[in-house]
Amino acid sequence: MSLGKIIDVTNLASLVKKGIINRDGVRVLQHTYVNTDKPDWRTFEKEKYAKFEQLMKEPSPSLNDYKAGHIPGSIHVDVNVAMYPAQYERYGYYPPHIFEQYVQLLGINKDEHLIFCGRDRLSGMLGVSKLAWLFKSYGHEKVSLLDGGLDRWQAEGQPLETGIFEIGKHGNWTAKNCIEKYNIRFEELYKVDENNKKMIDQPDKVNFLDCRVRDMFHNVDGKELEFFIKAGINLPGHIEGHKNAPIPEVFAKDGKLKTKSDLKDWLISCGYKPESPTVTVCIMGIQAALLAYVMDDALPNSNPRLDRSEKSKHVILNELCEE
Repeated sequence: MSLGKIIDVTNLASLVKKGIINRDGVRVLQHTYVNTDKPDWRTFEKEKYAKFEQLMKEPSPSLNDYKAGHIPGSIHVDVNVAMYPAQYERYGYYPPHIFEQYVQLLGINKDEHLIFCGRDRLSGMLGVSKLAWLFKSYGHEKVSLLDGGLDRWQAEGQPLETGIFEIGKHGNWTAKNCIEKYNIRFEELYKVDENNKKMIDQPDKVNFLDCRVRDMFHNVDGKELEFFIKAGINLPGHIEGHKNAPIPEVFAKDGKLKTKSDLKDWLISCGYKPESPTVTVCIMGIQAALLAYVMDDALPNSNPRLDRSEKSKHVILNELCEE
């Protein structure tokens, strides 16, 4: 079945009503993103690394939200299980042969189309975009995001189920290593090329799109910062030459994504150059995943890569604040 990278409520509701979900190669995966403190990476590595069955049973805000109401037939998935706290990353990438073990526990099979839906900030598309980008990073291209998330689903009068959908037998899904294709590491950003220059120092040749809110990017007080300050994730200032493409601005007033044409115009107004490679940037790689996903849909030739490291942002921005 051929589905777009963005799916609206009407089309998903039709798939549900026809009984296609979990039957004809289509799955719905639900996740609610809640910012939590980063676990101690050393302790996690010793006690919980890759212990997916254990992690899936642990209480979580996302699981609680799923139990309270989910799209009929949808499966719960959690970014805090799919990824792990690494030394310099809040969300580290498991090796492909390990990550696939988690996906198989979800009952997912090869070539199935995965539709991600959520209920959180930014029209329920924040956390699930990270998961969709994660699956692309392991070679699974058949993914979609529900435009407007669960709030839009309910606003249009669609039903929810409670409890937990029984997964059944393990799936046969396998992972490929496409991590470097869709993501960029600190080491690559700071590698010196033949001209004795680092990529991070060449914003004239690379679109570094920082998708934090404008007040944080420009280090000014404002209402935009209230949520981030309360959540303890305010990192003011920006790396020289980076362009600001605030992620809330990808949405129209009705909470759904802007049209592809409007998104392209907006990106260009932010300083995006279509002829240059693109790296999307935030603090923990969540907002940047949504921007990368939206660009991948609206501008298929943009080939964005996600800055997956926290190290680069913290090191450089701390230096800026000290100047």
